[in-house]
Amino acid sequence: MKPLPSRWPPPAFLAILSGKPMDATYEAVPGSIHVSQEFEFLRPLVVGETVTVSGQVVDKFEKRGRTYVVVETLYHDAAGNLLARGRAETIVPPAAQEE
Repeated sequence: MKPLPSRWPPPAFLAILSGKPMDATYEAVPGSIHVSQEFEFLRPLVVGETVTVSGQVVDKFEKRGRTYVVVETLYHDAAGNLLARGRAETIVPPAAQEE
């Protein structure tokens, strides 16, 4: 096993990047509710490394009169190796659904 890098960003750093695929599909509007989020890390990120984020909406459903959207996100390093994957669930307000 390789030793851990001496400097790496906190794992929550990926949460900041995870909204990009959602933003491309639903414009950020007031009233969105973040329901849940999970990550699977395949290796630690290193400070200064390039990370490419891609994702897609994989589910949209109604529950108790609200629309939920599920986004899956992949994080790759500059060589194309998968660093992590994530899944987030958000309640989308009616204003975003009309677009």
